Amino acid sequence: MTEDGFSIDVQAEQQQLSSTILPSSIGMSDVAAVQTSLELPRSVPIEPTKLDVSKTPVAETAKVAVDVAIKFDPETSYKELRSTVNDMQMTLSDTVNNMTNRWIPNPRQSSNFEERALTMPTNLIFEARRDRFGGYPHWA
Repeated sequence: MTEDGFSIDVQAEQQQLSSTILPSSIGMSDVAAVQTSLELPRSVPIEPTKLDVSKTPVAETAKVAVDVAIKFDPETSYKELRSTVNDMQMTLSDTVNNMTNRWIPNPRQSSNFEERALTMPTNLIFEARRDRFGGYPHWA
């Protein structure tokens, strides 16, 4: 019996379930007889791969349908790349010069003057408040 008052009668359980549990009718001799009567598949022996071995190694080349020859001259390629880079640098420098020239006004005599403010740079709001609070009240 357990702590919560629950108990299991093992013998009663075995008697109830004995009709569903049947002993196996297949014996070990039957299993051995079935195994010997099975035909095994035909075995394929593994043979080493036959290689054509010679004393002097010969390179194997693939046969190509179209004869393609690639010619590459590194010096010519370098010169072409250098000229392309120089052209790009010239284009960029021209673009930068054009951009900076847009910000500079036209150098004509009529536009050659200096702009100045008409009033002195003072804090006008502060001065107005100082004058208003520094004087007598308007009702006095």
